[in-house]
Amino acid sequence: MSAQTAEQKAERDTFRTALKELLETRDKKDTVAILEKYGASNGTTLAPEYFADVLAQVKALPMAGEAGEVSGAIETETEAEADEKLKKRKTLIGFVCYMPDGSFYKISTGKRYEKPAMINIMCGPGAARAIAKYSPVHELTWIPGQPRVIRDKEWDRDELIDSPENNLFNTYRAPTYEPGDPNDIAPWLDLVKRLYPNEWRHIVMWLAYKTQHPADKVNHALVLGGAPDIGKDTLLAPLRVAVGKKNFDGVSASQAADEKFNPHLENVVLRIDEARDFGEKNRYSFYEMTKPWLASPPETLTVADKNVKAHPILNCVGVVITTNHKAGGMYLPANDRRHFVAWSDVPSPAGPMSRAASRLKFRKLYAWYAGGGARNVATYLATMDLSRFDPKAPPPKTAAFYEIVRANTAPDQDDVATIVVDVLGRPDALTIEQVISVADSGSTALDWSTTSGKRQAPRQLEAAGYVHAHNPAREDGRWKKDGKAVTIYASNRLTPRQRIAAAERLASGKLEPWD
Repeated sequence: MSAQTAEQKAERDTFRTALKELLETRDKKDTVAILEKYGASNGTTLAPEYFADVLAQVKALPMAGEAGEVSGAIETETEAEADEKLKKRKTLIGFVCYMPDGSFYKISTGKRYEKPAMINIMCGPGAARAIAKYSPVHELTWIPGQPRVIRDKEWDRDELIDSPENNLFNTYRAPTYEPGDPNDIAPWLDLVKRLYPNEWRHIVMWLAYKTQHPADKVNHALVLGGAPDIGKDTLLAPLRVAVGKKNFDGVSASQAADEKFNPHLENVVLRIDEARDFGEKNRYSFYEMTKPWLASPPETLTVADKNVKAHPILNCVGVVITTNHKAGGMYLPANDRRHFVAWSDVPSPAGPMSRAASRLKFRKLYAWYAGGGARNVATYLATMDLSRFDPKAPPPKTAAFYEIVRANTAPDQDDVATIVVDVLGRPDALTIEQVISVADSGSTALDWSTTSGKRQAPRQLEAAGYVHAHNPAREDGRWKKDGKAVTIYASNRLTPRQRIAAAERLASGKLEPWD
């Protein structure tokens, strides 16, 4: 290489480094200033036209923050020459081009680059074009345990199928940490046991399962309740190491309720903080919205992120909900099978001295985490024996679970349940008219005669264990009973076929207890 060529290469490298830094800050004014400085410098080995072309393109940008495509001025080789060299360049292996919007992803980190100009600055002239040609991906996804680039596959409903020349970019990043001492976990385990002395084993096994099997679904969420400032979040801190910082996220309940922006579902563990403020949703709609997150099927969830096309991911997120409220917080029906509720009786620190002592205690615990304790806990969870843990089984119903159910049960639901069980004897099928006919005149259930009451009746019957039995022979789903079209509700203990049979017998006047 001649002296002139070496000097020119050094000049270009310096230029690219400076421009890269400026484009990352997306500051048009500074970018113009540095280009003018280079163009005006004496003794440059690069042609003035080179800088003039780049400067003109930057000045033409409509506003700061739009880096633009400056590769045309940077490239000096013919397209054919550059293409042949770039095909062999190792740096191209580190990037993929997402074809639907022309953006780029760095494979090692998953960082997204919107502008081809940045790729050309980092990898050399023409790199963006070559990456698009030789390293294209056509869909985004998130699947623990799969390679970064999943080749010749595509999502078809809930499964990956063969699809030649269709590639997926997998944004999942596996955790990386040096193993710790699984026998040195006392500070963390003592906290878990102190907060939840009766439920700690299930909590620890749940966390361990998500650590060991990030791609598998645990078909229920953890609900960690208790007073503020007792250490619920501190208990979960080592999970950031165990499952990876990129695979653990925390959002508020109102953020989680935003269905148009939900990248938080791309996590092995998702913590939903303070299940009380649900934004525009109420607690009932929030419960319904989160059902698909807490169990599979569905096998996939659809994720929508800022500036990224909505795409399917594997439904394996493990949800942890924290709350300070039994009443007025999250809603749980009595027949729920998706929540394991643990409640702590440890009180919040009261008074200046107590709060100061609590802060000191937690500072010491976090110092232990930082000094290797978090790695110890992660290693413990990664090696724990889980032979007694069934991730698909319904979770045990704790005393705290029933307390939340009762705290969120309206008096009129109690009235309906009493009528159904004590007066009607829990029949296989019933009608609203039957409940009204035997209700006491002072019962709030009689409000079903009003417009608002009619809307409440199906929900109250569902809470009492009865769901609509749809008549397949009629479009409106109602049944003919005593010459009138009526809606019949059947026990949710029955199968769909048994519910229809019970409704038929009630409509014909031959209802008997189901054997």
